[in-house]
Amino acid sequence: NVLEFDPEILKRFVNFMNNPDEETAAAQFGKDGKYFGVATVMATMPGLPMFGHGQIEGYGEKYGMEFRRPKQDEYPDQWLVDRHRREIFPLLHRRAQFAEVGEFLLYDVVAPEGHVNEDVLAYSNRVDGAASLVLFHNSWADAAGRVQRSVGYRDKGAGEMRTRTLAEGLGLRAADDDWVVLREHVSGLEYLWRSRDVAERGFEVRLGAFEYRVYVDVREVQGAEYGHLAERLGGGGVASIDAELQSLRLEPLRQAVADFVAAAAADSYAAAVPGAARALRAAAREHAADVAIDDRLLVARLTAAGSSAPFDSDVAARLAAPGWRRAAVAAAAAREALPDWARPREGISAGFRAAGLDPPPPGILELAAGPLDELPAGARRRPPAKVAARRRLARLAGDRQAREALGVNHHEGVEWYGREPYRAFVSALAAQALAGAPRKRERDRAARIIAELAAAEDRSGYRWDQLAPAENRGPGASDPADRP
Repeated sequence: NVLEFDPEILKRFVNFMNNPDEETAAAQFGKDGKYFGVATVMATMPGLPMFGHGQIEGYGEKYGMEFRRPKQDEYPDQWLVDRHRREIFPLLHRRAQFAEVGEFLLYDVVAPEGHVNEDVLAYSNRVDGAASLVLFHNSWADAAGRVQRSVGYRDKGAGEMRTRTLAEGLGLRAADDDWVVLREHVSGLEYLWRSRDVAERGFEVRLGAFEYRVYVDVREVQGAEYGHLAERLGGGGVASIDAELQSLRLEPLRQAVADFVAAAAADSYAAAVPGAARALRAAAREHAADVAIDDRLLVARLTAAGSSAPFDSDVAARLAAPGWRRAAVAAAAAREALPDWARPREGISAGFRAAGLDPPPPGILELAAGPLDELPAGARRRPPAKVAARRRLARLAGDRQAREALGVNHHEGVEWYGREPYRAFVSALAAQALAGAPRKRERDRAARIIAELAAAEDRSGYRWDQLAPAENRGPGASDPADRP
């Protein structure tokens, strides 16, 4: 056992998956879980990782000095190359974190029955305070067990054999209020564990066939709020522990936003909104934020937004229900009133659901923000409604957010957008336009623009490239209804 004799020897190893005298790596390990599990081990063990000729490209032909040129006409497997870029290359950029042996520890994985599962490889390392934990299950079966204590290794400084716990290997203090945050490299998710649990009971491992995990960016944090967050997560991974913690802190404010949006959607909105607005202002003050919402003005705006009077029956049938439109206006009012850090999108969605309505697709309300009908720079009169609608759609063409919000996708060489996201977008535009149009002339013009946006849906046939026609009546044209 190298660890028992001299761990420094590990640094002399050259770790490879194939050489010129063997079958290629693709032939021996395939191109999926088993291959990438072994490649992950090769990239994260002390020593020198060596990739064979054509290994990353997935070539199947053996190579050697006796071959002057390839005999097979092979091309790189782009899927395989891309997966290397996602999973293996970032680990190679971290080689300094894995190459040393001073803090390298190899662990037994003890199955629930009490025996060591020899099919699971588990090891940690720590260099300059940067800790990592690598797990790989080299078998077709599922595996379960616990990682707690390392196998024996020779401490050359003390001249004796030693073992250490996983908590020691990760450099954890493990006080009562300590929590450890780790990011799993393959999934990109972060996990939150109680440090004391890791110190006393280790880490429970559950792996599928040839499953592998690499935990990096290990840091220890303190505070009771992490305990509340851990209960909420239930052991699951999230994109960002910091973001989830901020979301937890904003929970009362998010609930106030949800109640405010739901109140606007209710049939009794005129009576419900003022109380919900007061509760929102109080919740915002708890976070040192001021919310300036005029209750009476907002109720008037909601009444206008929910009206179907300006629209003909065909356009009105395409728009969302009046309650949905009122909720969209309330959501926009909350977003405008709250500071950037306190705009909880989850609260807005929760408010729609509390009112029994489908929440807007992600990004739709943000996409619909801003004026529907702008006076072009240098123009004295507003253009015809058809031109105004066309210009509003033209703003979507190069907007990545618009493409995502409207569900743009490729099929058989054509880009298509989604009907439901588009109608939600038009409904949000209609709600905002009516809410901000105090005079009948302005409401009628907004209705004509919305009608043109509805007609564009029919003309385009849901083709993204046809949604905004190129023809234009020119900047000098105006709508007769807008002339004095």
